Amino acid sequence: MSREEKQGLAAALALGGVVAPVAQAYADSGYTVTIESTSDYKVDGQYKVYRLFTGSFADTNTDNGKMGNAVANDNYREDMRTVLNGFLADANKVPAVDAAHSKLVVDTAIADGIAGLPDATTKQKFANKLAAALKDKTGFTSVNAEGGTLSVTGLEAGYYLIVNPDVDNNAMTSAILVPVNHDRKVTIKTSTPTVTKQAKLDGEEAADNVDIGLTGENTLQKVTYVVTGTVASNIDDYDSYNYVITDALPKGLKNTVTQERINTKWNVSINAVSGGTTVSVKDKFTLSLDTSGSSPKMIWTCNDLIDAMGAMDHRSTQIVLTYTPDYTPSELEDSLENAMGAALNSVTLTYSNNPYTGGTSSTAITPADESKVYTYKLALKKVKEDATPLTGAKFTLKRDGAPVFKDLGVGTDGTLAFTGLDSDVEYELSETAVPAGMKSIDPIKFRITATKEADGTVTKVTANKTSDPSSAATFADTTDADNVIDVTVTNIEGADLPLTGQQGIVAGVAVGGIVLTVSLVAISRNRKRSE
Repeated sequence: MSREEKQGLAAALALGGVVAPVAQAYADSGYTVTIESTSDYKVDGQYKVYRLFTGSFADTNTDNGKMGNAVANDNYREDMRTVLNGFLADANKVPAVDAAHSKLVVDTAIADGIAGLPDATTKQKFANKLAAALKDKTGFTSVNAEGGTLSVTGLEAGYYLIVNPDVDNNAMTSAILVPVNHDRKVTIKTSTPTVTKQAKLDGEEAADNVDIGLTGENTLQKVTYVVTGTVASNIDDYDSYNYVITDALPKGLKNTVTQERINTKWNVSINAVSGGTTVSVKDKFTLSLDTSGSSPKMIWTCNDLIDAMGAMDHRSTQIVLTYTPDYTPSELEDSLENAMGAALNSVTLTYSNNPYTGGTSSTAITPADESKVYTYKLALKKVKEDATPLTGAKFTLKRDGAPVFKDLGVGTDGTLAFTGLDSDVEYELSETAVPAGMKSIDPIKFRITATKEADGTVTKVTANKTSDPSSAATFADTTDADNVIDVTVTNIEGADLPLTGQQGIVAGVAVGGIVLTVSLVAISRNRKRSE
C-alpha cells in the first residue's frame, strides 16, 4: 500500500469514528529524522518517539507544519487537545470529540492550532508540556542513539514528538516537535550549565588559586571571590528557571560569619552579564546561611532566573557573583585545611533541568569547583652555637618596611611562629631583644617562593636569604610538601655588641683613635722633658 493510500484509509476510518491502532515500530522505508551531537551536548541513550499525527502537508518542501488530512493518534488526541488549549484564547479552544464534533473536526482543529502557534518559543513550550503529559502513556517507539547520532527511520508523513527521558544530572534536552514531510536533520537544544570559582587580588586577574598575607599588624590582604555560572542553552523553553548558588566558605568562618556581616561588609554583587550588557540581579536572589557542616555555606537562591534577566539574551548570559570577605588573621589561620596551607572554597550550582515540567519540579547539581587561597608560615628556632635553645629573644617581622609582627618573644623552647606570610615578597626579620649574654645580630632579609602547577596548586615552598650580614640564619632545605618555612637563628656568646655593620663598631674605632692620640701626645712631652 502506498503512503497516500495509507493516509486515505486513516482519514476514512476517522470519519467512521475509528482510528487504526498505533504501530510499535516503523517501517523500513519512509522518511528519516536525524539528530547529531553538538559541542555542548552528546546525543546518547534511548529516546521516545511519539507519532502524534499522520497525514499530508500542503507543501512538502517547507517546514510550515500546515497539515492537510490530519489524523491524530487515538492514544494522544485528548492530551494534545488539553495542552494546546492552554495556549489558546477561549474563543479558539478545541472541543472534545462528541456527538457534535467528529474526530476529523477535532483532529483538524488540533493540527491547525499547533501549526498556528505564534512563534518558535511558544511551539517549544507546547512540545515540552506535551512531553510531560505523555510521560506515562504507551504507544511510543524507543530508539537508541549510536555513535553520538540518533536516527529515526521509516517515518510516515505526519507530526512526531521526540523526547529524551533521561536527565543524568545535566540539562535535559527540550522535546523535539517535528513535522515530517521529508528527511529531516534536527539540532539538539541543550547544554549543561557550569559554575566556576576564582579569587583575585586588587589589580590582578582572577585565578583558580592565589597567595595572600598580612600587610600590617592584624591587617590581612583583601581577596575577592568571583563565582561565574552559565545557563542551559534551552533556557527559553522553560516557564521558569530555578538557580541556586551554594558557596562553601573556609571552615575558619564557621562560628563567626553571619548574614548581617555578609550583607553589610562583604561588598556582594550579583550581575547578569551578556555581551557588553551588565544588569544587577542581586535583588532577585535571597541569601540563607548553613553552618551545620564543617564549613559554612552561603546559599543564594533565585526562583526564576528568566524573570530576573528580563529582556537580555538569556542563552548567552552568565551570572557573576562577587564578594570580598573581611577575614581576620585568626579566621584565615583556622581555615588552613591541608599541608600546603590552603583555605579551601568551593561552589556548586543547582538548576532547573526538565523543560517538560516548566522547570519547577526537577533540578540537577553541577560538580563542585574549588578555589584555594594560600598563606605561609615561618617557624623560627632560636639557638646558641651548640644548638641549645635560647629564651629571651624578641623579633619584629616587616613587609615593605611595615611591621606585620612586632616584638614577638620566643617560647621557653626557643621557638616562634609567624603565620600569614605571602610568596614573592621580601621580608625583614629583626631581633629587637637579645638573649642575655649573647651578641646581637643584624636584620635578616628573605623571600618565600612557592612552586606551583599550571592551575596554581602549590606543590612546594622554599625560602631564600637576600641579606644576612651576621650569617645568623639557616633556612632548612624544604623538601616536604607543606607551607612551613623552618629557620634557625643562632646567637654567639659575648658582650651585647654588634657582630657586623652596626654603629657600635664605628664608635669603638673612634674611641680607640682618641686613646691612641692622647698616648702619642704624652710620649712626645716626656721626651722633651728628658732632653
